[in-house]
Amino acid sequence: MNRFTELRPAEGAETGNAHGFSSCAATEIAAALAQPRGSAVKDLTEAAQLCQHLPATVEAMTAGNLDLPRATAIARGSADLPENLLPAFEAEILPKAGKITVESVQARARKARERLHPETLTVRHERANQTRNVGLVPQDDGMAEVWFRCSADKAVMVFNLVQALAKKLQGPDEARTLPQLRADVITDLLVNNSGVCNGTGNTTGTCNGSCKGTGTGTGAGAGVTASVAVTLSLETAARLSEEPGELAGYGPIPPEMARDLAGLTESWLPVLTDEYRNAIAAAKDLRHPPEWLKRLVRLRDGHCSGPGCRVEARFCEVDHTIAWEDGGKTVLENLKALCKPEHSAKHAGGWKVTQYADGSTIWKSRTGHEWTSTPENSWSIRPPTEPPPPDLYTPPPF
Repeated sequence: MNRFTELRPAEGAETGNAHGFSSCAATEIAAALAQPRGSAVKDLTEAAQLCQHLPATVEAMTAGNLDLPRATAIARGSADLPENLLPAFEAEILPKAGKITVESVQARARKARERLHPETLTVRHERANQTRNVGLVPQDDGMAEVWFRCSADKAVMVFNLVQALAKKLQGPDEARTLPQLRADVITDLLVNNSGVCNGTGNTTGTCNGSCKGTGTGTGAGAGVTASVAVTLSLETAARLSEEPGELAGYGPIPPEMARDLAGLTESWLPVLTDEYRNAIAAAKDLRHPPEWLKRLVRLRDGHCSGPGCRVEARFCEVDHTIAWEDGGKTVLENLKALCKPEHSAKHAGGWKVTQYADGSTIWKSRTGHEWTSTPENSWSIRPPTEPPPPDLYTPPPF
């Protein structure tokens, strides 16, 4: 990993960046190890920190006295310390680090970092607060987790508010547990923005709120619509089938949940098909794809089409595989969803990309290695003028 950071140094506009290596390096490593790009960035950063600044830690690993999780804890704990303080940090953390738990190593690292760091906690908190974020983690059985990172004072206030509202709902006639009430309270506050839900907290139950995802109160969410994209068959929508729906950014969901979401929509995205039920695109002579075509690309891909990347397609840009300047057409077969880092890597990292009719792409790196990226919804897509395969179509008798 460290050697690769040396082979891919930061150049041009990236010179002097926080990592010291090209942002395109992460795309190659992520593809080679079949891991998310964010994980590759962390691995490269930690490898460089260990090999270039923590020689005693690497020596302990080589001797078999320290494993990777503990070495990683040391690398992460020292990440923002000035180089001249790293020997003192390492000398304080490393002794017996291989004989205690990873959590103990992390606690040691935090204590040493706090003691050695030349910046005040106020300055460091202001910088760390720039990393506040919210994330979605899909789970099994139509469930998911949402996490958020923010300053400690706000996090405690949010939890205490949710806890107080949840306890207020408790009573002899309330069957929900306190954890369930906390989940229902926070989703209702964010989604409905109009009070506390007295329903069951799921999409198939009865809720006193509007449950349409539109803020109706006076808070920050007032007038803001939370949009989702759901794909379901006509048979499922008409209750003639119990085939699961598909929630963009998540995956299969129960048919009733899909029907509930579809019932809330104010507009539908039609998928245009030819007489053989193949999706077609009709904007080939436009340089910039229209919004309906962008939405179709994102629905087909589901996630970034970069090798191994799982960034949701709705957060991605829509890119021509063959550039417009090189004769590429604005058709579904030549468009793909790419997050900004992968988009940059495609143009600046020396990648060659080939796209096929079903939306799958072959990425070939400058080293000659190849990876295939497959879309979430591999619809059968062909130009409408092309006849269907013989086994799928029988010409009429006349």
